Amino acid sequence: MAPGGIILVHSTVSAEYVVRLARDCRSHGVTVLDAPVAGFRRRAVTGQLTVMVGGPAEEFERVRPCRSGRPPRGTGGGVGRHRRGSVADSPPKG
Repeated sequence: MAPGGIILVHSTVSAEYVVRLARDCRSHGVTVLDAPVAGFRRRAVTGQLTVMVGGPAEEFERVRPCRSGRPPRGTGGGVGRHRRGSVADSPPKG
């Protein structure tokens, strides 16, 4: 990815992984926005998933138009903040 690029991480990975990824990408001029998704199947079907975004606010504003009109329901904090103690750290349930 070229410098100035932005990666949104929606994957179920650990906070430590995303923090490392952000650090490594930053050294190449690429920003990582940590954007875990919560809500399970019922909320996915009804379009009510919660996206919690962590990272630089100015970079979030750059990707906002790409979010298909679905704003995050929670924002703020650094990369990895929303993953600690979240669904990403919990085993999947049925």
